[in-house]
Amino acid sequence: MRKWFHCFVFGALAGSINANAEQSAHEHGIAKVMLVSEGNLISFQFESPAMNIVGFEHEPHAKAHYKSLDQAVKKLNQPETLIAFNGGQCGFTNVELENPFKVEDGHSHHDHDDKEHAKHKHDHDEHKHDKNKGAHKEHKHEHEDSAAEHREFVVEYQVQCKKIDDVKAIDFTLLKEFKGIEKLDVQYILSGKQGAVTLNSGAYRLSID
Repeated sequence: MRKWFHCFVFGALAGSINANAEQSAHEHGIAKVMLVSEGNLISFQFESPAMNIVGFEHEPHAKAHYKSLDQAVKKLNQPETLIAFNGGQCGFTNVELENPFKVEDGHSHHDHDDKEHAKHKHDHDEHKHDKNKGAHKEHKHEHEDSAAEHREFVVEYQVQCKKIDDVKAIDFTLLKEFKGIEKLDVQYILSGKQGAVTLNSGAYRLSID
């Protein structure tokens, strides 16, 4: 999904914006946005650890997890509620969402009923009390691997502007929607202007100087 964006955006940004270059690729509380314009088209790429978006990164197994995931996906697919333009007469034309929790083989997470969860818990308890030390060590190792797993949401947005040179600012109101994002690192090239800035829920406006 990201191949076209990487060629376009990173080609434009390479060697142009160095701020935040040393930032960790996966750090809870921090998300990234890269945006670049070509003609009247603006392309965004938003990346965030899943922890910032849904509050967990392990495989979902409770109803609360699935509810949080459903709500997050819905929000991310409605960019008008997450990013607002000051000037330019801009509108979103395309959204591509990479969901790190996408269920494989066509099985929906709604297929997991309470009985299945109860059975899973029973099986887990039996395994927990297994006297075989080797099996116990392997089980513990699997849990450690799961805890160390990193998942990220990646979303690409395309925006068409009638008067792109009139864009004065962009408000990233997503910082209010996703409380887990403490800092948003933004890198941009827009109408020949470029820069990098770190935003937060109290200062979420990117001013285009």
